[in-house]
Amino acid sequence: MSLCASCLGLRAASFPQVADPDMFKPGTRELSIASTKLRSTSDRGCESCFMILEAVKSCANDVSKSCESWDTDRPFAAQIRALEGDITTMEAVWDVKLPQFYGQRPKIELELYSESTESSPFTGFGVSKEILTKPDANVCANIFDSWVSDCREHHGGCRKPEKAILPKRVIDVKGYAEYDPVSVLETLNGQRDHYIALSHCWGSESFIQTTRASLKQRMSNISWSELPRTFQDAITFARKIKVEYIWIDSLCIIQDDTSDWESESAVMADIYSNAYITLAATGPAGYGCFFDRWINPSILNWNMKAPIHSHQITSRKDPNLKIHARLRLDGIFNSFTSGVTISILEDTAPLLSRAWIFQERFLSPRVLHFHAASLVWECHSALYLEPYGLEDFSIQRTTSDIPLRLKKVFAKLDFPETTSLLEAHDLWLSFVSEYSRLKLTYETDRLPALSGIATRFNQFFLAKGCSDNEYLAGVWRFDLIRSLIWGRNRGQTRHFPKPSPPTWSWASVERLEGSSQISFRHDHIHFGEISRKREFVPDPRLHVLDINCSLTGKNSFGHVSGGRLDIVGPVVDAIIFYQQNSPNAILLFQSDISEDWILVEKESIWQDVPLYDEKGPEFLSPGTSMLCLLVGSGNDFDNVVYFALVLKEMSPSNPGCYERVGLLVSKVGQSRAFLKMQETKISIF
Repeated sequence: MSLCASCLGLRAASFPQVADPDMFKPGTRELSIASTKLRSTSDRGCESCFMILEAVKSCANDVSKSCESWDTDRPFAAQIRALEGDITTMEAVWDVKLPQFYGQRPKIELELYSESTESSPFTGFGVSKEILTKPDANVCANIFDSWVSDCREHHGGCRKPEKAILPKRVIDVKGYAEYDPVSVLETLNGQRDHYIALSHCWGSESFIQTTRASLKQRMSNISWSELPRTFQDAITFARKIKVEYIWIDSLCIIQDDTSDWESESAVMADIYSNAYITLAATGPAGYGCFFDRWINPSILNWNMKAPIHSHQITSRKDPNLKIHARLRLDGIFNSFTSGVTISILEDTAPLLSRAWIFQERFLSPRVLHFHAASLVWECHSALYLEPYGLEDFSIQRTTSDIPLRLKKVFAKLDFPETTSLLEAHDLWLSFVSEYSRLKLTYETDRLPALSGIATRFNQFFLAKGCSDNEYLAGVWRFDLIRSLIWGRNRGQTRHFPKPSPPTWSWASVERLEGSSQISFRHDHIHFGEISRKREFVPDPRLHVLDINCSLTGKNSFGHVSGGRLDIVGPVVDAIIFYQQNSPNAILLFQSDISEDWILVEKESIWQDVPLYDEKGPEFLSPGTSMLCLLVGSGNDFDNVVYFALVLKEMSPSNPGCYERVGLLVSKVGQSRAFLKMQETKISIF
């Protein structure tokens, strides 16, 4: 029997190869087809074409529940991607532009698959489990048990879940009935057991906390009704998997005791690293862990929320011939693996947009996410989504994905004998870059919220015998020069009010809405690895005389109230101006080219803060004298570039004392100004 000219019988081997094989799994094939052609062959009796049309219509109706509906009978263009034995995915794009899609054509992505109990009549279709529209603790516990067993038995890169020393305080959740009360327990020194850590959004509403006044009562009894939904669900889950202790920050840290907060934040690395499992309430704040699931079906409008629903599509002629269709779920994967924008994360997985959660994810050996659409398992070796087979999304297949790659490289810190200092320093800069885009309720927590990660790096450096690799306001002493060359691509920033981290540190600028992440411009750093096309060479005339920072508390990796860098290096004077009708700042340099001529050159700079804003505290009037400190040079692919810190004098009464306000990246071939630089001793605060 000849194959249908439209759908090719949904036989994956008959589809053309994908146009861009690097974007998909090896062996993936793709069929592009118009709906008009599908309708024509469906009307002539092709059951496969009929079932494709029904699948698209059913899933489009799901989408219409979250926005203004459209005529799904209008023509659409379809792309069907298939891999033998894998779930078939499909895109459908209609030929009409709609306001709810911001003037773009509506597009949905769906999955076509068979249930695990069926044998698929189509070779392009894989098998998938159904996903519950509203999970409960029993179902989640069963899934967790299978995943943790697989991790324990097959993941050589993951530490085994052994009993660990309990944190200073935990919640004792032992109980026989579902709503039994709990209590705060102050543990014995060296007491070991399994415990769970909870990662959650605090949200805008106040909820139960432990204070100095309430500690005694919390240690006696916390009634079930006092606990917010997220805490209740986490405790219920802990009881299902028979773990008797759970650590929750708001209850296990005395919130109005600065000393207790600092001492506990200093051991945050141990708390999350030693947890049996970290439960992450990744859905919206206040939803808890067990709620009606939904998915965003559109890449154009992130406010859409369609229900999770599977449709069974049955042949018109043979009731035993059927397929299943649902809105595509593996897009969830992007929230965990790609550097997606913060606005998207806030709608789909708000917990992942928070800076405090960043270190909780990476420090935890195993995390179970209660995502809006699925349970998600994240460990140092793999990422699992609930409806798919265990190995479908293993970390080994996603080496270009940012957080997963970072997590895998981060695990190398457990093996200092095989991991170099350069690898660790590269990884740190990658961490800072990824971390800097995330949000904080209080921006002054930028360093404390990374202190657990910094603690882990410090443990690595100590194991390497580098006890003098001091941590200085987010910068490691041994990698100081490279760490000075940072900037943001776009968006507004400002220096923190004094006292604050020193301006030479990336932590000195406050992240404002719309600002991009920190990037280190000397090297093409991604995922803890460097492309040597942009290899950085420090200027040989640069010498650090002294560097220090002032801490505001007991945590060596926490709040910083100031710092000073005394350095000798080549400098050149410049004058700052602004492009007309533009916030872009330029520097003017004067270079003698003969006895009678002076060449005035201009260079654009990356501003750390809005220097052009006449109403702002950082404003520099046009014509202000600046100083540029040459730090080093590097190869920007085919060009050699200089990197220089742009400095302003703090006060005429304190000559030689400067603050950083920007970064100059200058091509060597067009800058004569750097040829006559003078070595000068300066101090940067």
